Amino acid sequence: MNGIKFKIIRYSDHRYQGDPAKIVGFNVIKESDESDSIYHEIVLTSSLSDSQFIGKTNEECITLAFSLLSGSMSNSANKLLQSQNVIGSYYIPS
Repeated sequence: MNGIKFKIIRYSDHRYQGDPAKIVGFNVIKESDESDSIYHEIVLTSSLSDSQFIGKTNEECITLAFSLLSGSMSNSANKLLQSQNVIGSYYIPS
């Protein structure tokens, strides 16, 4: 998506309802104003019958997290591209 970057902000082990889990967080960032961003986070879970991250590489985990969050991150990207942020701008009184 032009004008938008996706930056990995968090990648950590965690416990979720007593089971091992992994938290992956992304910032959706407007390239023209990097202070304008929206954070998204997901918990990849594991259980005896299925695991979203055990036995997978870091890249596979991040790809899965990105895929699961892609809809909401796409909405955020569109919101950022349409927004007009005045924070950080200079005001010159007349």
